[in-house]
Amino acid sequence: MGYDISRFVTEVYDDLQCAICLNVLKDAVQTKYCAHAFCKECIDEWLQRKQMCPLDRKYLSREDLEQLPLMVRRMLDKLKIKCDY
Repeated sequence: MGYDISRFVTEVYDDLQCAICLNVLKDAVQTKYCAHAFCKECIDEWLQRKQMCPLDRKYLSREDLEQLPLMVRRMLDKLKIKCDY
């Protein structure tokens, strides 16, 4: 599960949200062929039930997942989050 979007101080682009949990990406991976991004935990749970991309329904296995591009990881790292205390 990703980070709750309500905790962020700045606007979070839709592309930085997981299509499964709808939260901000956490430990994200992307599909090699369609470049859809998901939280690692979310897509792992999804693939236990279905061997297809949640968005375009194309065949998908764990071997078809890869790390997000460096630029996207840096964008995620720069998001400012509210302190709970």
